[in-house]
Amino acid sequence: MSHYIYCQGALQLNHQLTPAHHAYLQRFAEIRLMKRHVEKIVLLPDPLREAVGLSVGPEGAFYTGDSNDAETIADANHPPEGQRDLYCPWHPSEDRMRMEPASCINNWENSYAHWMSYLIQHFLGPWGYSLSGRVAVRFESEEISGYEMHMDENVWRSPPQFVPYGLRQRS
Repeated sequence: MSHYIYCQGALQLNHQLTPAHHAYLQRFAEIRLMKRHVEKIVLLPDPLREAVGLSVGPEGAFYTGDSNDAETIADANHPPEGQRDLYCPWHPSEDRMRMEPASCINNWENSYAHWMSYLIQHFLGPWGYSLSGRVAVRFESEEISGYEMHMDENVWRSPPQFVPYGLRQRS
């Protein structure tokens, strides 16, 4: 059974993404993120990843090169270590000032918070960006109430059950 989650809003960046960071994050959001054979992908061109100075990551987690090269895929149905899903639901805005969620995902769990925490931990934080803003989340089922995710300078201030990686504000 499918369970859709709908999201509305955006998180504001503290400064504009560089063109290289924007291009990498856009590509990262577009491709299927599968476990890959690291020993094979390190030999392939991956200009967007290389432009931002990233390694290929564990199990190819940061790889954005040819996504259809079957020889590099270790498991097409499972994401690399640390990633919850095969697709990242966040993408950068065209003006490079916001990170915007996909308007709808087919996922019972809240991968919006997980993925944003992942992006901050591995990309945005190390690159010197912080995000603030509010994003409204509602569920397909009326039996489950929606909520609002609130982030302030890379710290989640949301309902604790939806905040991964311990990034919730400490009391």
